[in-house]
Amino acid sequence: MIDGTFDGVAPISADSEMNRRMVDGSVDPFVVLDANLVITFVSPTIVEVLGWRPDECVGRPISDFLDPDSLTVAADGLLELSATLDDPRWVPAPFRVSLRTTTGTWRPVDVMTRRVHWPGVDGYLAQIHPAGIAQGLADVVRAILDGTSEDDLLTMLPPLLGHEIPGAVATIGAGWDGYRFNRVFGARHLSLGDPSPDDVDAIETVLRTSGVTDLTDVVSTATMARGQAAGHGALWGAPIVTATGDASDTAMFVWHWTEGPPGRIMRRRVERLVDLARLVEGWGSQRRELMWRVAHDALTGLVNRSTFTAALAESGGRARALLYCDLDDFKPVNDEFGHVAGDRVLAVVADRMANAAWGHTVAR
Repeated sequence: MIDGTFDGVAPISADSEMNRRMVDGSVDPFVVLDANLVITFVSPTIVEVLGWRPDECVGRPISDFLDPDSLTVAADGLLELSATLDDPRWVPAPFRVSLRTTTGTWRPVDVMTRRVHWPGVDGYLAQIHPAGIAQGLADVVRAILDGTSEDDLLTMLPPLLGHEIPGAVATIGAGWDGYRFNRVFGARHLSLGDPSPDDVDAIETVLRTSGVTDLTDVVSTATMARGQAAGHGALWGAPIVTATGDASDTAMFVWHWTEGPPGRIMRRRVERLVDLARLVEGWGSQRRELMWRVAHDALTGLVNRSTFTAALAESGGRARALLYCDLDDFKPVNDEFGHVAGDRVLAVVADRMANAAWGHTVAR
């Protein structure tokens, strides 16, 4: 229990130094609201989560910081709270809302609310926690089941590391061609889309390794200076290999405020996110293969009849020419040399027709 009254600046009396230090040093911020849901106190660590200073929040209704959907969720949470206050078995359950930051963006947080009756305070105490990693992982799994695109899934991954390792930012580069990554997701401190020639060797080193690699002494001086200017002292990288262990063209890079290689716990957390990215990459590869099989003839690699018919229908009748070809005397090839030879003939003919009709659709 905190002694004294809340005056919007200091929640405790001046003679309670220990309580003051506990409030100022609280890891997760908390907010005190009066009965009208107006903020009467905010712990100093609110700055680290949302950017707001306590004096910018005090005296304002909590609705100023909630998006419309979160207002409904918060109202439901207070109704549940009111209905269970007299139950001795009641334990506060967190609920998810989005709070407005000083930059105008919305940050998801988990809130646990209690009813409080303290000297000078009759309202609510709301503890705020950054949205949990478990929920973030569940969101990614749900997105996979919903058929979300691979690129959208990769976009969801870098923010998760901030929950796992405070102060860390991550970048995922996909489609390395020896000079750059074709697609980049997350923080941009390392210009993966157009890296400095001095950084290419460092990126190649990551892609050839099998685990988390410390790049602080390998990456170019200019890139390291850019990271340090953003408050980072270490750069790590890890490849995202395929399930078969083939050479990777995708990797994750992590900036952190510490200096030197990651410790055991940090390494495991980076590896967990890398494993999730590997799952996403594998799912994307399987999805592309399945979509290809649905649209193509497996033997010749040409588009199949249903795909061709759909394309013809979508042309709105504007196709200028349609050429239909049949192979004479094909049955004797199967009868005399077997179906393996017949399949080979079909594949060779399909390849020659596709090359001759470059730029046009050839279907079986």
